[in-house]
Amino acid sequence: MDAKPRDLEVKDRLRRFRISRKEARERQLWLRLINTGGSAALDAKRALLRQEARELKLIFHAIVQKLERFLRRGFARVLADLFVI
Repeated sequence: MDAKPRDLEVKDRLRRFRISRKEARERQLWLRLINTGGSAALDAKRALLRQEARELKLIFHAIVQKLERFLRRGFARVLADLFVI
C-alpha cells in the first residue's frame, strides 16, 4: 500500500474515535439530566453510569490526542500497520 490510502485509513480511525468521544460526552450529559425522582438506588446507578461515561471519554480523548500527534509527525504508516484488522 502506498502512503495515501494509509493516511486515509488513519484519518478514518481518528474520525471514528472522535465520534466515540462525542457520544461518551453526550451520554454523560443525558445521564446528568435524567430525573430519578429522588430514588437513592437510581441516583447511585446513574452516578455509576456517569463515571463510566467519563472514563470512556477520557480514554477516547487520549487516543485522539495520540493519533493527532502521530499524524502531525508523519507516522501515519506506522499507525496504519497497528490498526490492521
